[in-house]
Amino acid sequence: MPSETAKFQRVLLAGELFEQPRSLQVMRTPGVSDAWNGYGAGLFELEVAGEKLTGHSGFWNTFVFHSEADGAIFADMVSEKTAIPYTRIISTLRTLYRHSIAP
Repeated sequence: MPSETAKFQRVLLAGELFEQPRSLQVMRTPGVSDAWNGYGAGLFELEVAGEKLTGHSGFWNTFVFHSEADGAIFADMVSEKTAIPYTRIISTLRTLYRHSIAP
């Protein structure tokens, strides 16, 4: 469920999941120099509409990404494998979220 994935991501990035803070640091450290999007041991950065997001995606178009700009977490899933890049889905969610909190 996306809501559970979002809760997990929030706890993870707050440093509340591991006993050793180094574990989160390892997850954020890119594995190899030519890794896609700086992918490390579980987390990578994604740029959506000029905004840097940190998160992870799964094989079946599941994803969870955290916005460093305002702390928003974007999580969702698609029930079938499609060619739709999740960056487009995140961009749409991001736009809807930004408009919903605008004064």
